Amino acid sequence: MPPPSPQPRRRRRLFLSILAVALVAALGWGAVRYLGLWPVAAANMQAAAVLAFAPGANGLTCLADAAWSPQGDAVAVVGEASGCPTTTATEPVTLLIYDSHSGALRQHADVTAAIHAGLPADQQAAPMLAQQVQWRPDAQELAVLFTTLATSSGAGQGPYAGWGLLVVDATLTNPHVIYQPLPAVSTGFDTSFTFDLATSTVTTTANDSAGLSLAPALSYRWQAAALQPDQPLDTGSATATAPGSSAAVSIWQPGTINRYAQSKPGATFAAPVTTWQTRILAWSPDGNTVLAPLQLALRVQLAGQPTPSADALAWLGPIPAGPIRDGALQQVISHTAQGTDAANVRIPVAWSADGSLLAAYGEGFGTTLSVYATGTGSRAITYTPPTGSTPLLGGAPLLRWSPIGTRLLAATPDAGTIAIWDVAAA
Repeated sequence: MPPPSPQPRRRRRLFLSILAVALVAALGWGAVRYLGLWPVAAANMQAAAVLAFAPGANGLTCLADAAWSPQGDAVAVVGEASGCPTTTATEPVTLLIYDSHSGALRQHADVTAAIHAGLPADQQAAPMLAQQVQWRPDAQELAVLFTTLATSSGAGQGPYAGWGLLVVDATLTNPHVIYQPLPAVSTGFDTSFTFDLATSTVTTTANDSAGLSLAPALSYRWQAAALQPDQPLDTGSATATAPGSSAAVSIWQPGTINRYAQSKPGATFAAPVTTWQTRILAWSPDGNTVLAPLQLALRVQLAGQPTPSADALAWLGPIPAGPIRDGALQQVISHTAQGTDAANVRIPVAWSADGSLLAAYGEGFGTTLSVYATGTGSRAITYTPPTGSTPLLGGAPLLRWSPIGTRLLAATPDAGTIAIWDVAAA
């Protein structure tokens, strides 16, 4: 993956990129749809091995998120239908479900009208963005986290007017909307939400000074309608909880390794700082509670690497130092150092459900998708996606492992195609 370009390609990306820079300075990382500071030139991707499907052919051209069903037989995809939205025009929010074995489209819904119908009267014409999609643990419903955008930018006004949750059944019908407006003084990034589906109420929780939603830990357990720290950062074993463990929510969810060498283009730190960051939507096992968006981050450092400079640490904020989970992540972090000293680098990563494999896209600034064995840190498989597909614009590259087995879903912002590889068969 080439270093992030300082020049955005479109108005919306500029808007969100500037917000992300400001947010990382204050909160530690950018928690919009994009997990970096400014645009990353990404390769096109087509299926080179097992299966491919094109959301653009079904009316979705701006990708936000994708999620496997709990059984691994389906993939839900959410985004906008008319190109990536700006801050002034509503774009239809589209939700698709594909069969993960055949690539056939199972369900298709424009959920814009359903969302609008559940909003307060003064927000029913507001532009909106889809943010995340997740299945209920029993696969009977899906949740789409969305935001409405502010139509003015007064003092202290952030980009978002409010956050909401759309819940639909597996046939994409029977919508249920829960919405929480934000106060004018909120940036929209400083709050997490507890959506109670039984009572249709929302509880807001202020993030800490580092912008993190939960107390630092390696895993969390559900207690009633909340997540409580389960495995502390200093337990000495970063791998005790696998990413897909049903007993707890691990921090090792799909995320990014980020090397920050600049606070903005032209403002280079004396020595860069590296973080691991993720943002998740957590659905309680009983199906009654959704927590989102949960923002988690650790500051990580390889042995022998220069200590981050004071200016980098001051800009980053009080993100806690944490362990490097495994040898595979260590390899990916080492690749971030291959950039120039003046480059910010973002590498998407994701662990398989049992934690034995790590996928990374674009490490070393190439256009490859690599899979590492976490036990040894060795590169097990390398895929080289071909170019030439129709662009599918949207957020950062997506890497999602199936919850059962070793199937890997990947989509890049400009892919036009979502590809699924059977890693076990490679």
